[in-house]
Order: sequence, then C-alpha cells, then structure tokens
Amino acid sequence: MVALQEVLLNLDNPLYRAYVSHPSQWLASIAGNVNIFVFAQLTLRPIEPKKSLIVVLATIPASDAQDKLVKKLQKKGGSLAVLAHYEPTDLAIESLRSLRTSLHFALVDAPNNLLMITGPGPGVGKSFLSVNMAALLASTGERVLLIDADMRRGYLNEYFGAERKHGLSELIAQGLEASTVIRATGLENFDYVSTGELPPNPTELLLHPRFEQFLKDMEAKYDRVIIDSPPVMAVTDAAIVGRHAGATLFVARFNQTQMHEIELSLKRLGQAGVSVKGVLLNAVAAAAGGYGYGYKYGYAYKYDQRK
Repeated sequence: MVALQEVLLNLDNPLYRAYVSHPSQWLASIAGNVNIFVFAQLTLRPIEPKKSLIVVLATIPASDAQDKLVKKLQKKGGSLAVLAHYEPTDLAIESLRSLRTSLHFALVDAPNNLLMITGPGPGVGKSFLSVNMAALLASTGERVLLIDADMRRGYLNEYFGAERKHGLSELIAQGLEASTVIRATGLENFDYVSTGELPPNPTELLLHPRFEQFLKDMEAKYDRVIIDSPPVMAVTDAAIVGRHAGATLFVARFNQTQMHEIELSLKRLGQAGVSVKGVLLNAVAAAAGGYGYGYKYGYAYKYDQRK
C-alpha cells in the first residue's frame, strides 16, 4: 500500500501531467523520423594523433650496373663510378631523370637553390643519389656544385679519384678561400667540394659563420647546390645543415629502412625547421610487389678511417 502511494505521488507532478496531456510529444519520442543507412564500424587505427603524410617522390631500382662498374674500376685502381656518366640508360638513372623533372616543380617555392640530401642512417645510398642527381642536373646546362658536408665519414671524393684534404673542414677552420676548395669533376658544369680532413669537431664547424657565408656565396654562384649531409638519426649535423637549405630530400633504402625510422627522422627534421619535400625509396628490388620494412641496423656513426 505504501509503495502504491509513492508511485501515485510521483505521477502527480506538473511535468508528468504536461507530458500525458500532449500525446503527440511522447508519440514522437517513440517513433522518430531517423533511419539508419550505414552501421558504425570499429576502426583498427587510432584517430588521434593525426600522422603526417609521407610523400614518396621517387622509387629508384637497385642497380647491378653500378656494382659491376665499381668492381671494374677498382680492379684498375680507379675511382668510384658516376653511373649517370658511364651508364646513362641504367634503370636507376632513368628513375633519377624522372625525379629531376619533378624537382623543378617541387622546388619552385623553395627560398633558395640549396638542396640537402640525407637519410636516417648510413648505408641507404644518399651519396650515390647525390652524385648522380648532381650529374643529371649538370647535363641539362645547370651549373651544379656538390658539397660533402659529412665531415665524419663522407667519401664523395672517391667518386672522382681525389683525396679528401683541402675541402670543407679546411675552408671553415682555416678560413680558406672558396676557390681553393672547389674542384672540377671532369663533367661539364659539375664541381664539388670534399669533406677535407676529418675534424674532431664537425658539429662546431657546421655552426661556424664561415659555413653559412660559404653557402650564401655558392647559392649566388651556382644554379643548384646539392649538400650531402650526415644521417639524421646518428648526429645533429643534418638538422644544422638543413636549416640553410631551401629544400631537403630524404633517402630510405628498400627492405632496410623501417617505417618508424622514417617517421622519427622526419619529426626531428621538422622540429628543427627543416623543409622535407619527400622521400626517395632507393635500391628497390625488381621483383618487389610492395614496400617491406624489416631489416634493422645500428646507429653508431663513427669516424671513417679512409683518408
């Protein structure tokens, strides 16, 4: 009896009386005009945080011709090979030739003509791509300067059969004139600057005002300046160099560089204010049906013993 009285008391209130006196309102709450067309689906990926898009500008096939050419020249005691010069129809060079065309559009809004090429770690092929891209740009009539800014273990001088000394490190540390460190490659419109003797303080040299001034002078003298920088994951040098460059290309190696390495490297460069235009996927196997990432490697980046 008490329970019934409580129910009646709850029903005897203004809100309930107003509700039952207008049946159209409670009928609308029972049968609305909403229809379900697509049922919600559970996503397997987090919606936050949003990941930035990784743009692959080019895929470069692995080159058997490069390996054969290097072995052939080394047997003769010669230098490394500029594949774009010796084998201009190689598939890797054809891919770079297509990239050359794309670069004209990708770099149209760049603040200067300095292009840095880097990667997550050693062994991805950034020096190979730097040399051959420079050679291809020079073949179109552009005046091109290639700078080896990897003063820890760079070896671009070996492509041209020269010693590394009298290069970038001496220019910065000793205040040498630019004309004394710029060398001809033997290819038309194509000059380069070696690392110089490997210094004990490469990061400090890259922070020196003479390095910045040298880049500004070369920007005015050449149509395109390509800078082969140290890798991103090992040291901070790439972030320092990249702040001077109008654009940066990032090299990843097929079946070696892992996706998280690319993402972390691009994040580090972005935090340093470095503008990365896209990724070059290098040494892609001819029979590869997709982009696999499985091989791990360390980031110990020690001084090279080559002189």
